[in-house]
Amino acid sequence: MKIGKLKHRLYQKFFRRAGTQPALTPQSVREFKETVWQSPEAASRYSEAVSRISPGMQTELDVALGFARGRILDVGAGTGRFSSSLVRAGLPVTAIDLSADMLRLASASDHAPDCARASAFALPFADEQFDSVISFWLLLHFHEWPRILSEMLRVAKPEARVIFEMQNASNLEHACRITGDDRLVPKNLSGFQTFLKFEEVESVTTRLGAGIVWSRHYDLFSDNLIARATLGERYTGWLDEIQSALDDEDCRRFWIRFEAEHLPHLPEYLARKYLVVLGKENREPDHKQPAKGDEFPTHLVASTPAIARSMRLFLEAFAPACPQLSDLFKLECAKTL
Repeated sequence: MKIGKLKHRLYQKFFRRAGTQPALTPQSVREFKETVWQSPEAASRYSEAVSRISPGMQTELDVALGFARGRILDVGAGTGRFSSSLVRAGLPVTAIDLSADMLRLASASDHAPDCARASAFALPFADEQFDSVISFWLLLHFHEWPRILSEMLRVAKPEARVIFEMQNASNLEHACRITGDDRLVPKNLSGFQTFLKFEEVESVTTRLGAGIVWSRHYDLFSDNLIARATLGERYTGWLDEIQSALDDEDCRRFWIRFEAEHLPHLPEYLARKYLVVLGKENREPDHKQPAKGDEFPTHLVASTPAIARSMRLFLEAFAPACPQLSDLFKLECAKTL
């Protein structure tokens, strides 16, 4: 069972228990999400879903490995998909999640973090305890994401880095222009996610007393709404094909490098999300390039069947929204000559 089907089934259970379909409010969203995430069956299905590494997931991990240092707190760690990799790299990590079943799986890892069950809205730590605080796939689920970020900043030391990601509102807005309606806008508890412009996130972080020291748009393939809008009913089949190609490690690394090298120069609406690294006292821009995809050997750019197939599939989904991509890929292919 895929995560989407699992959420739909739990969504129906939630309605039966509530006796009605609740309005889409901050309170109802939070209650529904927390109910779903604490379901025993959600943990195993979630673990299965994240076992298939995507370029977006790898980029998130590379950024965490590039910026995180010292004692690390992973907020909303789930089954430990990021925590265990950081522990493997020799970093001390504390993982918190609301789901006991998720944390049980995280604790069973060969590189298990220290685990604690807690809500991200009320972290059980004193002020200024951690050298780095990370959170992926959490803040974007809530209207009240600034409350979580405020807690993350509270427990971070003055010189700490705080790392998270957010859904790109430009991706949604441009997809709606393609479809000519709002069919892709989340309208129920099951599908709710927050979409924000970068400037909106920047405004909130400034109000909370932090500054953005590094950021980057990324993620072309994880439920990208431009692809959904362009392909329509063909999207599901296209997604299966592209995921099959991305199972090839060289192909995955190619797309990590492609996003790092080219997305800064392409329309920002192509990217599904953007990564943000915050500083508290030290707000000087950090120019490091943490993504390991930059190390991908350029002579392999289009020389494997998986990469060539993925390039064709990518153009099918994205070139109608951004015609300059066709010329860009001619240059990419020329690197193999």
